Amino acid sequence: MSCQLRTNILVPAWEKLAWNAGFNAVTTITRSTVAEVLAVPVTRELVVRAMEEVDAVATALRDVDGAYGIAVVSSRDPDKIVVARNGSPLLLGIGKDGEYLVAFDVQDDGTLRNKRNFAKYEGVLRTPQRVTSGGDGLAIDSEGRIYACTRIGIQVFSPQGQHLGTIPLSRPPQNMAFAGSDKKTLYVVGRGAAYKIQMSSQGFLGRAK
Repeated sequence: MSCQLRTNILVPAWEKLAWNAGFNAVTTITRSTVAEVLAVPVTRELVVRAMEEVDAVATALRDVDGAYGIAVVSSRDPDKIVVARNGSPLLLGIGKDGEYLVAFDVQDDGTLRNKRNFAKYEGVLRTPQRVTSGGDGLAIDSEGRIYACTRIGIQVFSPQGQHLGTIPLSRPPQNMAFAGSDKKTLYVVGRGAAYKIQMSSQGFLGRAK
């Protein structure tokens, strides 16, 4: 039996993880061997996409530290959410419709449970067909306050979900991040505009962004 010595055990461990993520589910569901899966273009593509997903999430988490909750949505699979967290709960702004920022408890296996309304958006647009908040990107500061991009500006909530106020902007924001040497500058983008806001609050210090 041939064998190969590796100087870094983490490399083959991640290679095995990527392999399992791609092949285990596909071979089980299709009841096919690895060779049979690779011989069919459709199943081969499923395996490749699963491996790419694992690699993308692992790469994103490599530079993340401290307590975090991350949800990844691929444009190729918009109905699927891949989550990773260190600490709970995970907050999600679910789409642009609805009037609540919702929270989930993240289980050890990465699944989400106990969906609940965490905070109520101000200034929602009500029509006979829907309730629209324009909810989009989220950020947190060092005190645990949550900042949410909405149709009326950046709404700020306490760690308990109480609405604290709104930062008005000339155009609806889509995403934002605290940055700068002291993380007291909030950069905001949306609808073809970019904003730089000096803050008295400070961004979360447990990660780079």
